[in-house]
Amino acid sequence: MMRALNSYCPKNTQSNSQSSGIIQLIRKTPKPTKFFKQTFINFKWSFDFFHSFVLSLSQTRNLLKDPMPSVTSPSRKPKRAAKTKVSAAAQETRVALMLAAQTHFSEAGFKAASVHDIARDAGVNVSLVSYHFGSKEGLFKACLERAGIDRLEIAQRILDCEPTSIEEIKIRLEMFIDEMLLDGVKNPEICAILHRDLHSEFHLIEDIFKKTFLKTFQLLAAFLTEAKKKKILDSWVDPQLSTIHMMGAVIHTLKADPIRSKLFNESINNPSTRTYTRDYIIKTHLEGMLRKPK
Repeated sequence: MMRALNSYCPKNTQSNSQSSGIIQLIRKTPKPTKFFKQTFINFKWSFDFFHSFVLSLSQTRNLLKDPMPSVTSPSRKPKRAAKTKVSAAAQETRVALMLAAQTHFSEAGFKAASVHDIARDAGVNVSLVSYHFGSKEGLFKACLERAGIDRLEIAQRILDCEPTSIEEIKIRLEMFIDEMLLDGVKNPEICAILHRDLHSEFHLIEDIFKKTFLKTFQLLAAFLTEAKKKKILDSWVDPQLSTIHMMGAVIHTLKADPIRSKLFNESINNPSTRTYTRDYIIKTHLEGMLRKPK
């Protein structure tokens, strides 16, 4: 191209100087390829910078939302472990308060029992009664609810079925009454609370009584009803009244056991005495209800 320009321009001095100026201008002008390449590099640098800025801004926003992400934070696990320890300690406190409360409620009754005395015997601060149970009333209800659930589970395991023979009825009643008597032996304070405060404080525990103790009664009544439907029990049998008499015998046996022990040196704490008492309750209530062959 330069040679073409030299041959094209006239060879006089003025023309030479003009040609020389044009040539120098062309030489100083950047080639199109180099110009576009440099422009692209500048644009790419600007784009990379802008992208990095936006990315860092997004990360900053995420950090503000969650300054300690659960995936990367090593301090979350110790917190969960600490929470587990607190939960175990809280459960121990609840159990200690309930055991102490059962003793005081059985000895003094609900109204006379003192939360300060209960907390002292449990070895905890009295404020923990309110923290765990809300009030003395809440603690009283918690004690009876646990006892009611235990008895209901016994009835569900043994009586929630349809008997098919006299032998099955006897076996299941033996198991049920035996476990009810054994529960009374293991938890004499609960029996004392029920005997002392069931009527006077029924308004406090009515909902618990209906959900647990009453359902235990209903399961036994339903068991006897099914036996009557299958004509294993006689047609005159009233399942509900029979349940009242049978449960009444169990409750009175538990209530009278301390006096029986003092006067006659007999107690259902003795396994043989408990078995004899169980068999006697079943015989006196069941034999009269069985259908007599014609």
